[in-house]
Amino acid sequence: LNVWVFAYEKSNIKLIEDETHIPLQVGAHGRDKFCKLTDDIFDNISEKNPLYSELTGLYWVWKNGPKSVYKGCEHFRRHFNLGLEEVKQILKDNEIIMPHKYVLNANSCEDFHRKFHNIEDLNLCKTIIEDIYPEYKESYEKYIQNSKILYIANSFITTEENFDKICEFLFSIF
Repeated sequence: LNVWVFAYEKSNIKLIEDETHIPLQVGAHGRDKFCKLTDDIFDNISEKNPLYSELTGLYWVWKNGPKSVYKGCEHFRRHFNLGLEEVKQILKDNEIIMPHKYVLNANSCEDFHRKFHNIEDLNLCKTIIEDIYPEYKESYEKYIQNSKILYIANSFITTEENFDKICEFLFSIF
């Protein structure tokens, strides 16, 4: 089990480093380093961190992280606090471990995005999904256009196989 802890600034992280947690500094491109591992070495998109946030770390782990049966990532302030045996038990009957759901105070995830982000970015994602993944059109409508439920901080734990599938999907769109 490798759980990558994505950190942006040293001042707001309690570095967790044990047999399962691995700190990774995200947005390290052109910045002072405070972690042993940074997302600006090897195959990386660190310079996109102002737009991609923790996703620069996700990309780095996907392209450069060591192989492991179970792989995950978590936000520097939000942790799963699960050990290997707990992860194995949960993933026997589930494909992925996610943080608690967050119910938005907006009509939908799309409305939330419209209020706090550039809606044209989300519209472009929808167009790309409809073009290269038409089988996900209904899911997009259900979970983005019509749902108030959000899972925040790009945090999850799953098998390495599922981790790779998630990254292939996300980064083919981005």
